[in-house]
Order: sequence, then C-alpha cells, then structure tokens
Amino acid sequence: MLVSGGVITIAVLPVQAATITANVKQGEKVGSVEMPYTLVTTKDGPQRVYWESKAPQSLTSDQINDTDFVAKFVSDYPTLGNLFQDPGLQKTLNELMDKVNRANRQDSLIDFVVSTSDDNGLSASDYAKRIVQSITQQSWIVSRLAQYKTNAKTFKEIQKDYQENFRPLIEALPDDEDGNKENLLQQSDFLFNTEESTLDTNASRFISMFKTGMFLSSYSDAQLAEIDPDASAAQMSQILQQPLSKYLHPQADGTLQIDGLLLSGLMAYSTIMPDPIVPNPTPTPDPNPSTSQAVTVKYVDQQGKALAPTATLTGKLGGAYHAQAAKIDGYQVTKTPANAIGTFTTEAQTVTYVYEPQVVQNGAAATIAPKGSVIYAIKKIGLYQTPTFSTKQRLVWYAKQKRTNRPMFVVTGYAKSVNGVKRYRVKDVNHHSKTAGKTGYVTTNTDYTVRVYYAKRHVKIKVINAKGVNAYQKKNLTGKRAHYRYGQQLKVKKIVSHNLTTRFVLSNGTYVTANKKLVMTVK
Repeated sequence: MLVSGGVITIAVLPVQAATITANVKQGEKVGSVEMPYTLVTTKDGPQRVYWESKAPQSLTSDQINDTDFVAKFVSDYPTLGNLFQDPGLQKTLNELMDKVNRANRQDSLIDFVVSTSDDNGLSASDYAKRIVQSITQQSWIVSRLAQYKTNAKTFKEIQKDYQENFRPLIEALPDDEDGNKENLLQQSDFLFNTEESTLDTNASRFISMFKTGMFLSSYSDAQLAEIDPDASAAQMSQILQQPLSKYLHPQADGTLQIDGLLLSGLMAYSTIMPDPIVPNPTPTPDPNPSTSQAVTVKYVDQQGKALAPTATLTGKLGGAYHAQAAKIDGYQVTKTPANAIGTFTTEAQTVTYVYEPQVVQNGAAATIAPKGSVIYAIKKIGLYQTPTFSTKQRLVWYAKQKRTNRPMFVVTGYAKSVNGVKRYRVKDVNHHSKTAGKTGYVTTNTDYTVRVYYAKRHVKIKVINAKGVNAYQKKNLTGKRAHYRYGQQLKVKKIVSHNLTTRFVLSNGTYVTANKKLVMTVK
C-alpha cells in the first residue's frame, strides 16, 4: 500500500505518450496495441521502460485473436501473462481495442477512463484528483527514500519535509470503511516519523518494492532520487486532460496503434516540470452556420421517469448524429431506439432510451443498487446524518447479523461526501425494530452493503426462511402453485426482473422470490 500510493487502484488507465502523432480521424480503426511500459520523463526527454524488454513492442489484432499465438506469447513472457491473468491477455487487449474504437477520440483521457470503467462513484474531475494525489504520494516516498540512501538529504531534513508537507497531504485524504488512509498514515509514520535506525533498516526494502512494482529495476537509487513529486503530479494532470487521439498512432496499413501506456496504469514519473499546454487559438466562425434543429436524448425507466439528465446533440444540416446510451447505476437498456443513428434535419428530434433494472444471467451483478431497490448490511455499518461520515454525524450502528436477520434499507437516492465518495441515501425498513423508518446515508462499498435480491442465475437454491416460501404461477407472485418448506432445494431455470426485484424461475416454470434472506444458492 505504501509503495502503490494507498489511494486508488486502476487496472487499465490511459497515460502520456512519448510523442505526439498526426491528427486521428474518428472512423479509423485500431489494428494493434503497444505493450505496456513505464514513462520516466527527464531533462533528456521521455523514456519508455517496457515491462517485458525482450517481448515484441506491439501485437497486431490478428496476433491477439490467434489463441495459439497468445498462449505461446504468455508462456514466453510470463511477466505480461501474469499481469493480465484475469481476465486474460487476449480478452484484455480485445476489450481495450473495442472501447477505443467506440470512444469519442476528442474526449480527454480521464473522461475516456470514467466512461469505460466500472462505476467508481466519482466524477471525472474528482477521479483525476485522486490519481494525481496517488502519483504525488508514490513520487514523494520513493524519491525521499532514495535521497536518504544516496546521502543527498539527511534524515532530519527528510523528517522535517515529511512532518511539514507530506503528512498533511495524507491527513487531508477522505476516510473510508476499509481504513486505507489510516493504514497509509501508519506505514509512512513507521518510516519517516520515527528513529533514523528504522528508516535506515527499511529504506532499501521499500525502494526494491517500488522498482519491482513500477518495472524500474534497471534504475539506480541516484536516478530515483531525482524524481520530483510536484513535477510528476503536474505531468499527470496534463496527461489526464489530453485527448484520446494523442495516444493513437497511425500505422502504414492505415490502422491505429494504441499507445502502450493505456495498459500501464499509474506508471508515469517526471524529474522536471512539464512545459505548460498552450490552448488552441479561437476557431474561425463558420460563415454558413447550421440551420438544423437539435436532437434531444432522453433516458427513462419503463414508467417514463427520467433516470439521467437529457443530452442535446447539435450539428450541421444533413450531418450524421449518433445518440448513445448513458451508463446508469443498476439499470440496463431494454433496446436501442430505431432513431439512435440518423441525420440532423430542420425538425427537432427526440431519441428515448428506456431502461430496466439490471439482471445478469451469467456474470457479476451491478455493484450500485438502483433507486427504489432494497439492500442489506453484511457487516457492521453506520447510518449517518450526512454523506460525509464522522462519529459526530453517526445516527446508529447496525451490528453484523446472521443472514436471515440482516438489517435492510430501501435506496431512496445517492449523494457524495465532500471528498467525492459515493453514498446511498436510504430508509430503514427493519419492521418492528427501534430503528424502523430512520433515514440517512450508508456506504456503497460492496464489502459492507449488497442488494437483497439476487441479480444472476444460479443452478440450485435452498429455502432458508423458517416459514418456507411459496411458488407462484406469475412473476408478480400471484396464483399460488406450491409451498416449499425450510431446507428444501429447488432447481432454477432462469432469473427474471420484476420492477426493482427479481424472481427465480424454477424448472417447473413457477416463480419464487430471489430474496437472499429467504433463499440461498447451493452448489
């Protein structure tokens, strides 16, 4: 945690390319992917440090889709094979190419990351802030350790720098349920807020961990001592604001190659401050402005209720538009509207995307529960008066309970803490308890709260409700057909959604509840 920054983890993050390429058109397709490398910018310019120096520097689409080739590649270069072991190198690269092919290449890298990654509960600006914080921490820690080992700075100088500058940065980080901030403080205090003998004993070990984790084993302590935390942070800020097109390199065959840093995560450091980015000059006004009418894109549920703000598309008369679905927590599109792709006309147009609660047949469920659905606590959690958690704001503790007694809440909305951490706004629905009816905020961390209803199909379930469960003819649980007592195991054919809940369809075609407090899956 100390070496990796202790703030944020990103599996595939676009970062800065070493060169600026020619203009990239939206329709050009990706044909190859450069292998990942760590970027180190010095007075001599940007340097690519490839993670597997003996491997080919890029793979073509044909090679990526050749299973035999990929198997041999992974065998020959286990460093890359192990890094992408889950979900696999072939799948990772194909998914990345598909995301880039579908992306707006003028979007900034941070917008691209947020729009194509799993929900992280942060806006693009807040997410970028966390990434910059993380690179600052990594750079400060390794540079100060290296400065101590090379006698560039004394222990007292480094300790003063830590107490006056670095520790306050950590203290300003948001608290979380997992205690990352507390752990980072403890580990950094262990090194820098202690006796010199402790730092002297552990400095080399932590530097070695950094070199291994950042693939910089060839770098000397003197080189690492030159890393500048402020310069690295400034470089990362510029990286995240550059358009995606800067990291797509035209090839001789007319295709594009994805820059290797799109695979490398937070692997970018600098010893010098980057030159400021000069904004583009004001474009020349169009002498023939468009007279077309806008296209309004709506995102609603099956009852017509808005789930996200409308989008407005504009363009020249006769020009093409492509209205895209929005990513909405806990929901999936029922079908793509027929007019999602069209041309701008003199008439106003509306594209409506209709959503339903997300149910995954054979995969992971959505991590954020949709508004109106029910969640329960699987560990001890607090209910807070505001989305910024603190002891003063805590209304009540809910102790960890056995499955059938877990405290339940209806999700009534969402909010974010002052540091951008996403929270559920909930109402306590634990009937006959002293807390019933209380409202407040709880964590969205799936280690603590999950949806009460199953969201993917399981082959077999067991009744765990002491009073048993009923099977019904219809999915709204009407037309009772059978009763199953506690302990009985039932075969499941599929899972279906009903409003904001789900039902298991048994092998005999009847419907039973998918409430985790009433039934559980078995192998």
